[in-house]
Amino acid sequence: MSHDSNRPRRDPARSDVYGAGMHDAAHPIPARRLTAIACCLSGVICLCVSDALAKSLTAHYSPLQLLFVRAALAFCVLLVVILPWAGPAVFRTDHLRLHGVRAVFNVGSACFFYLSLTALPLATATAVAFCAPLFVFVYSVFLFKEKVARGAWLSLALGIAGVLLALRPTVGSVGAGAVFALLAAWGYATLMVSARWIKGSEPMGTLVLYIVLGQLAISALFQPWAWQPVDPDHLPKLAGLAFFSTAGLTLITQAFRTAPASLIAPLEYSGLLWAALLGWLYWNEQPDAMFFAGAALIVISGSIIAAAGKRPTVPMKPPPPPSA
Repeated sequence: MSHDSNRPRRDPARSDVYGAGMHDAAHPIPARRLTAIACCLSGVICLCVSDALAKSLTAHYSPLQLLFVRAALAFCVLLVVILPWAGPAVFRTDHLRLHGVRAVFNVGSACFFYLSLTALPLATATAVAFCAPLFVFVYSVFLFKEKVARGAWLSLALGIAGVLLALRPTVGSVGAGAVFALLAAWGYATLMVSARWIKGSEPMGTLVLYIVLGQLAISALFQPWAWQPVDPDHLPKLAGLAFFSTAGLTLITQAFRTAPASLIAPLEYSGLLWAALLGWLYWNEQPDAMFFAGAALIVISGSIIAAAGKRPTVPMKPPPPPSA
């Protein structure tokens, strides 16, 4: 499951990078928890299918063309869904420059993930992309100067060890696919933490709309060079790519909006199993014991970071936003 930024798995409007401070569902009733769990698990499946479709299409089209087609279709869907509900006010924002900066990381993260799919098995690329919480942790400590529990440092070490086990880089040599996957994770983490400079009053619909709109606008700039004629046989896959990515984004976002992140975030790692299954079914990719050991460490690491959001932290003001 890609960590591309068209799908903010963790609600970017919440107050801290760990998921603490869920303002609308600190203690949801059990029925809401079950619904949120169902939304998350269904969204994870959708996103894994989307990633598998992207992998099958990267041999024919550039990542920028895939992003453009996906964003164009997703934007149309969002307009149909959001405009009748929120009206033209959904386009109103006080952070247009920041949305532009976020759009750059959005497109970069997605492109790097798609490039990693050309060189890595689907499950391996997915596992490395799941190390994004490690970058979020680094940002929280060194950029936001937050105080974290000692166990969080252990989670960082476990996550790094997990990535090394999953990739098994040779001494002095790291494959391009591994570099692309790590850059995708870093770009996604940067997109998520940058949301702290956006006022909490800006609704979720506006955040999601500008994520998709930014992806559409930037990828459109490169189409004169990136565009290749579309094979009619690929149209169902392209439509599926847009549908499943948008559905996954919507379902997981809803899950994080109705239940604590500490409950939902670990469920995202079920995507590792689906990615491994799809890779085995369609590309005969057979992850070995070292991969599963590394994936397990990444899951444990991310779960510790998510659980850290349940503990009270010392409130810290974010640094001034970038002037870009």
